[in-house]
Amino acid sequence: MRIINKLLVFCLLVGSVAVCSAQQNTKKITLEDLWVYGTFRQAGVYGIRSMNDGEHYTTIEGNKIVKSSYKTGKAVETIFDLSKIKNNKIKAIEDYTFSPDESKILITTSPKAYLPSLFYCRVLCVQPQD
Repeated sequence: MRIINKLLVFCLLVGSVAVCSAQQNTKKITLEDLWVYGTFRQAGVYGIRSMNDGEHYTTIEGNKIVKSSYKTGKAVETIFDLSKIKNNKIKAIEDYTFSPDESKILITTSPKAYLPSLFYCRVLCVQPQD
């Protein structure tokens, strides 16, 4: 029983020395690190929409909505091309939203603001091209 107690005390001493020495080598976090320099700010990815299958994402590339693979990062297919729509008054894709089953796309373009929270834009509802 005494051997176990001695072993336990030894382990506690070694552990506390290791913790103390590790704390001496750390840098103090300052407010400047948080707010000015962004030291701990997370990186983000913008401009992509994940698809329901979890294996692909879409992006706007010019006037096209392109489907790409997460595995390779390469384009798999063009889901929608604005230049292939006849008699179209819309010049560019500003934003888009898929229907829940991804069978239709709601495309918005040229938003014009009237008030900070009120705007209007042209809208086009299409089915993805096969």
